[in-house]
Amino acid sequence: VYVAVSDNEAKAESFNEAKQFFAIVGRIHLLLGLYHEGQQTVMQDFENALYPYGTEQNKNYEFRAFWWQRIAWTIASIPAHDEERARNFFMCRRRTLEAATFHAYTDNGNFPFPFRGDQFRLIC
Repeated sequence: VYVAVSDNEAKAESFNEAKQFFAIVGRIHLLLGLYHEGQQTVMQDFENALYPYGTEQNKNYEFRAFWWQRIAWTIASIPAHDEERARNFFMCRRRTLEAATFHAYTDNGNFPFPFRGDQFRLIC
């Protein structure tokens, strides 16, 4: 898992470090699979709208990226009390936030998403 830490670098963290971060109470985690070109701009627009860079609000925004099942994924972590604001942002872009309990079904088996729990939302 890679965590954005500045404009020009990212840090790697282990699976267990990521799990510990995702277990922090009072946060939700918004998942987006980057299936199509341009998907990343959705998360950039989200950050710019609700957590502009260089502001106090931006300190509440964490961004991670990783590969799972041959797909790049992003996870934006925000305070849970901002969930309604996030829903409204994505609704304006004809997207929804859904509970993120899903699996990948491949020829090699059924694989649950590596990060899961009540605090995860899938951007659809």
